[in-house]
Amino acid sequence: MLQAQYSQNPFFGMEIPQGTFNSSTVNLPTESEPSYCLCGQPYNSDIFMIQCDSCKDWFHSTCCNFREWEAIEIDKYHCPRCSPIIGPSINKVTHNSHRHEYWDSNASSKPVQTGTPAFIQELRTRHFTPADDILVKVSGYELTEEYFRSKGFNSPIIINSKEGLDMIMPPENFSYIDVLKLVGDDKEIDVIDVCRQANIRMTLGDFINYVASSGRKRIFNVVSLEFSNTGMTHIIEPPLIARKLDWANSVWPENLEGRPQVQKYCLMSVKDSYTDFHIDFGGTSVWYHVLRGEKVFFFVKPTAANLTLYSQWMTSTNQSETFFGDQVDQCYKFHLRQGQTMLIPTGWIHAVYTPVDSLVFGGNFLHSYNINMQLNCYEIEKKTKTERKYLYPSFITINFFAATKLLEEVIKLNVSGGSGAPETLLVGLKALQQAIKQWNNEKDYNASMREQLPYGINISKLLKDIGKEIRHAERIINHLNPPKPERESKRKRKKPVNTDFVDYSLSPKGFSFDVSKIYILSDVRNRSHGGTSPSTSEAIAGMLSISQNWTPTSKSRQYHKSPEEDVSNVHQDEDYIYPSLDNSDDEDIHIFKPRGRTKVDEAWNPKARVGPLLPKMNRPAREGTKKQAVEKVLEAAAARRCIDSSDK
Repeated sequence: MLQAQYSQNPFFGMEIPQGTFNSSTVNLPTESEPSYCLCGQPYNSDIFMIQCDSCKDWFHSTCCNFREWEAIEIDKYHCPRCSPIIGPSINKVTHNSHRHEYWDSNASSKPVQTGTPAFIQELRTRHFTPADDILVKVSGYELTEEYFRSKGFNSPIIINSKEGLDMIMPPENFSYIDVLKLVGDDKEIDVIDVCRQANIRMTLGDFINYVASSGRKRIFNVVSLEFSNTGMTHIIEPPLIARKLDWANSVWPENLEGRPQVQKYCLMSVKDSYTDFHIDFGGTSVWYHVLRGEKVFFFVKPTAANLTLYSQWMTSTNQSETFFGDQVDQCYKFHLRQGQTMLIPTGWIHAVYTPVDSLVFGGNFLHSYNINMQLNCYEIEKKTKTERKYLYPSFITINFFAATKLLEEVIKLNVSGGSGAPETLLVGLKALQQAIKQWNNEKDYNASMREQLPYGINISKLLKDIGKEIRHAERIINHLNPPKPERESKRKRKKPVNTDFVDYSLSPKGFSFDVSKIYILSDVRNRSHGGTSPSTSEAIAGMLSISQNWTPTSKSRQYHKSPEEDVSNVHQDEDYIYPSLDNSDDEDIHIFKPRGRTKVDEAWNPKARVGPLLPKMNRPAREGTKKQAVEKVLEAAAARRCIDSSDK
């Protein structure tokens, strides 16, 4: 019996016996990719290409001797094959100075957009609140960890001189050409086209040639040249305090690859460069030193209301037509001069204008003094759907390492039994605990979240230990600083006076009165006659006869045992005469509801309702009703007493 052998056919996805398959008798399809450009290479998404408006073929910019950032200026492109026949390419004509599409000829009625020449001209002439009240000016020697522990890091800090910062900077004559020599002219960098507020790619050599050119038709701005792995890294070091606070240096494991490299940036900005309002990625704080030139900052405080407005502005369709500084209650302006250094804390919304060609060095860092705000900024980035390349690298991973590091610090403080853990540390650790819980829940359905979760960390145990140590630290703080007990008032509360009851037994001897001349305020009908009604007089007489049974003592008034004790109690205690009158419409009234089919008797309740439930009707205020009701009871009691006395 023959046993057929099978092989997998990669073309049809089915199994066929080897004996029946003959490759010589079958025409196998071959994959052929279309070729483009003069070089005949296939399409590559990483290389910029442009289409010829004549032959409709696609060409690489490098093969056709023009640069990618120049393509936006071309209206009709003619490739090297077609240009000898139909002429060279045609550039766009400038029709306006206030729109990103400067070639739009019908833009006269449209609003001004951010970054355009008209916008820059208006920005220079506007008045803003000086930022002197929100800035903190200190010397470099004062910026220590103890300074941040005692005063926090909630306002921008200005240092006029680099002395005391332990910061390494090149000499003041360091120029763009020196950057080119140390980094390399073929280094590809991200550049902001200020007039269109768009990102483009170019080499560092092309940018330096643009800066050196005399006629700049467009404004280019470089703000994201990270040079940690270049020849410039050894001649520039951030301030010592920034290096100490940076989580990338303090919490990231030394033997683990992928350490975030965002501490060293070179910013090369030509005159009239403008960066619109933004929050630095991941809520990072920023160190900023102006080596040459000047910078103008526009600050907005990171209040809850301003952050909400910022999130809405970032997702609005007319963002480029709206100046965010006009949306908030206050926008501050500060001029940073050459040689000054600035530290910008977490979450501060800011825009930057460059009045002259400038060379600036700076960097970003996460730290433990604004953890809650850092996490809030990360959530804003998620809501606004920020592209991944503009996010802080490995943000979730470094927060896990920070939580582990801070937990160790809290444990040491709890064991030492000193003054307890600082409040900033506990608040930050609580925020990390909540964030880690959320990320741990998202890992089941979010692939990018799973990629950032570090290996070797037991998340459940970490969360449990954080909660336990936080509670321990709070108990220590409460023991060292017990809360003060509430001081009780020494004043004696006055007992409410019953205005409807008058004790005539306490009157002086020889005092006489005429019942007919007693004036009752509640009897409104008889006020005009100057006397009382017969029924009222009888009620008062009954009250006076009852009061004769009282025996005043030095301490309190006491009753003689008499059959009328219940009646006198009714007279005195008005709170229990008509309790329904005291019920407010806002009070919960007990409603009797039978429980299922089983009939279970409940204790009788005077407020219970056994009838159908109906909505309460609005009723007018019944002022004086209680006094009138008391008067009726007194009349009834007096009448009853008269009957009893007549029977005797």
